[in-house]
Amino acid sequence: MKTYACYEPNGQYIVTGTCENDLTEYDIPDGCSVYYGEVSIVTQYHDIATNTPAEKGARPSDGYTFNYTTKSWEPDTAYLIYKIGIVRLQKLQESDWTDTASAPTRLGQTLYAQWQTYRQALRDIPEQPGYPLNVVWPTPPQ
Repeated sequence: MKTYACYEPNGQYIVTGTCENDLTEYDIPDGCSVYYGEVSIVTQYHDIATNTPAEKGARPSDGYTFNYTTKSWEPDTAYLIYKIGIVRLQKLQESDWTDTASAPTRLGQTLYAQWQTYRQALRDIPEQPGYPLNVVWPTPPQ
């Protein structure tokens, strides 16, 4: 039995498997090439220049995708904006109790103003320099 991997012109492995004989042109997806040997679709790409599997390296963090053209991890800004938005909305919802008509009386003017500043800082997160790659979360008042 032979192990194989089909890869796209950019080096992205798309399918692996085993076969008795070499694959025929009808077995290989359109536009793809085949490599005979063990590969990991998750951790490797096909280096076209050397015709061998190459390691992608560790993902820097959640929200990065591998760019098969540049052979590097790049931020997925749409995903990062989405994830940040979820956390920001949760923090705003958790502090909604501080933004009621009776809050200034219950909290006192100083603490009420601190909560208002905190909530505004949450709303201003998309305006931070470096957003969405670098976000500084405000600290809620005590």
